[in-house]
Amino acid sequence: MKRNILWTALFVLVGFGLAQAQGTLTGIISGNVKSPDGLAFPGVTVTVKSPGLQGVRSSTTDQNGNYIFKALPPGRYLITFQVAGMQTLEKSADLELGRAISIDGTLQVG
Repeated sequence: MKRNILWTALFVLVGFGLAQAQGTLTGIISGNVKSPDGLAFPGVTVTVKSPGLQGVRSSTTDQNGNYIFKALPPGRYLITFQVAGMQTLEKSADLELGRAISIDGTLQVG
């Protein structure tokens, strides 16, 4: 009986390890947005767009000017930063499978 429990536990642990080794099928884009004087810029709308993404995703920077988009499919992305009174900033980046990239932006007065 104890031997069966030991073998079952061993198979569960090995199976869990194999499942973890399958890898991640998505990536992460994150970054920081600053004002022209280099200070954190909260409240900026950040949008990511890609042919591999259904629709667009939007987020707003937090009080430290940070944003994050998780579970994005790999591909070429257009990242847009917008807030009233400032010029719109666009950047492009390639997101590889299972990677996390950082795309920062500094907005200029519009």
